[in-house]
Amino acid sequence: MKNLLFIGNSHLAAVRAAWQAVPGYEAEFFGAPQRAWLRMTHLPGNAFGLSNENEAGFARQRKITEEANGKAAVCLSGRDVIVLVGGMSAAEEVAAVLATCDIPGIRQTGAATLLSPELFAKICAALAQGVAPLPGWHHRTDARVLMLPSAASADTCLGSTNAAFQPWHRLAANPTGALAGFAAYDAALGQMLKGLGIDYLAQAPQTRTTAGLTAGALLAEGGGVTKGQEQRRGDHSHMNPTYGAACVGQILGWLSSQTQY
Repeated sequence: MKNLLFIGNSHLAAVRAAWQAVPGYEAEFFGAPQRAWLRMTHLPGNAFGLSNENEAGFARQRKITEEANGKAAVCLSGRDVIVLVGGMSAAEEVAAVLATCDIPGIRQTGAATLLSPELFAKICAALAQGVAPLPGWHHRTDARVLMLPSAASADTCLGSTNAAFQPWHRLAANPTGALAGFAAYDAALGQMLKGLGIDYLAQAPQTRTTAGLTAGALLAEGGGVTKGQEQRRGDHSHMNPTYGAACVGQILGWLSSQTQY
């Protein structure tokens, strides 16, 4: 029996719902809302989570974390694999670049701005550095660390008039080369993480549209655009168990490729 620990923000829910009881593995899930997730850190005794300090105005997030997990921190000892789920993605930033620029060999749409492949590679590398996980996850010797980013926005965002989704509207109108651009970013992120001793699984290709968005059928219930409130950002980022199943398939494929597992 191999021991897996899944740690993440609210995006962990889809993976947890899809995992259930996979034969041959013992799994624990430790998740928290984004506000709590951003305050989590490595703690004495080989643990990860919220410190015991009572931060003013943060009692509600701590309570949610404790109610969801039965604790505010989780022990990392005795794990074979630690899977970090959610966050750590720059899909929106990459979309903003691809929506307004042409890149020879990747995307050519007649855009006014032309980026050299070398400059785009540097942009991808810089964005990857910006989402690097905490140093406590680097070069661990007690467990393998595997990272799954949160999904790109669902294509339901195309029904929103919120300015945040303008890059996605432009990409959807002309998706030429979009997936190649996202693949270049994923390659840069994977390379950066490999240098930190962390494995990376990019978003499963079958879950994405030609514009790089996540297929709307994979959005969690309650998300999408509310009629009459098209100007609001809404929730187009949390995915359902079907998306989680694609992630689980990726994880199991990675596990089967590791000779020690």
